[in-house]
Amino acid sequence: MASIWEEIATALAALLKDGDEGVRQAAAGALERIEVLVIVDQLIASLRSGEKLAKLRALYALGALRNEKARASIVAALKFPDSDIKAAAVRTIASWRNERAIGPLLEALDDSDLDVRVLAVEALGELRDRRLVDVMLSLLGDREDEVREKAIEALGKIGDIKAKDSLFSLLQDSNPAIRARAAAALGELELPSE
Repeated sequence: MASIWEEIATALAALLKDGDEGVRQAAAGALERIEVLVIVDQLIASLRSGEKLAKLRALYALGALRNEKARASIVAALKFPDSDIKAAAVRTIASWRNERAIGPLLEALDDSDLDVRVLAVEALGELRDRRLVDVMLSLLGDREDEVREKAIEALGKIGDIKAKDSLFSLLQDSNPAIRARAAAALGELELPSE
């Protein structure tokens, strides 16, 4: 028994030979959308029940599709127990490079896995969104230096002068990597016009 998708695809495929150009274009566009939906469902199934490598491949493929259902599955992968899967989900979300990525990436900051947290901070910094300054400032007190370093880099990329005093205080930090990143970030801040 043919699935509904197969029935629709068969009917649309017949229209690809229609005498009218408009009908052919409409059928081709509809077939593309159906193919994406079928592919999304297959990838989501693989993400949920496949082996680790299949899950990783599915995550990256879902990220390339730019589909809402695909995005929801990628965000859900942040809750998976495997750190590599969560890290891949963060990388995929980071590739969106838009406001939709902010919420899931902020959620990833609370993950128990250090690598996931570091990737999330780095990805948020790449967005260069001034609304994230307070989040990055709060991360300067994190217990892990890797998180602190990425937060400092993010503050530099964002460039908001609001970070100046916090970065100044880090110039005295006991960790030389923190001091170096704070110095570099200070050089990236946008200076107010006088």
